[in-house]
Amino acid sequence: MAMKCGAVIPSAAASVNRWHLRDATVRRFDPGNPASPPTVERRAETILDVAAEHDLARLDATAKTLSLSELRAYIHARSLEGRDVELFRGMLSARLADPLTVIVFALAAIPLGLSVERHRSLATAAVIGIAVLGLFFTARTAATMLSAAALTPASETPWIVIAGFGGFAALQLARIPR
Repeated sequence: MAMKCGAVIPSAAASVNRWHLRDATVRRFDPGNPASPPTVERRAETILDVAAEHDLARLDATAKTLSLSELRAYIHARSLEGRDVELFRGMLSARLADPLTVIVFALAAIPLGLSVERHRSLATAAVIGIAVLGLFFTARTAATMLSAAALTPASETPWIVIAGFGGFAALQLARIPR
């Protein structure tokens, strides 16, 4: 949050994005002349704009709530500081891999849908579909746990799960009789 050169010593009563101050002391400093003394002013009431709404939304932000571009910038800034970024790279990879999950499920659904004609039962295809979904989410959870324990690279783990199930879906598609 940017402030003009000055400081306010607040009294009681403040709201979220605006502080309504009563009996406040306002001190102003001249940035062009740092040696000059501050001007001091006592005010019975004053309103101080703290931040805009979009700035306040970021006060509670975590890496999970950042947009993809903000998360990439955060990763870059942390890596420039020499800090560990593997967890955040894993978050970014997982968020990038999620849309591909929809495509993989759609590819897996095609052979399941076509198998209804062969099995003459929608229930069999539904049970197989639920089993595939269960296996996918179990594999993704296991992969997340492995990467959290630093046993697998967090940035590659989501892609391995997607590739495995994508390969399974492609194999099932290839086995459909023509």
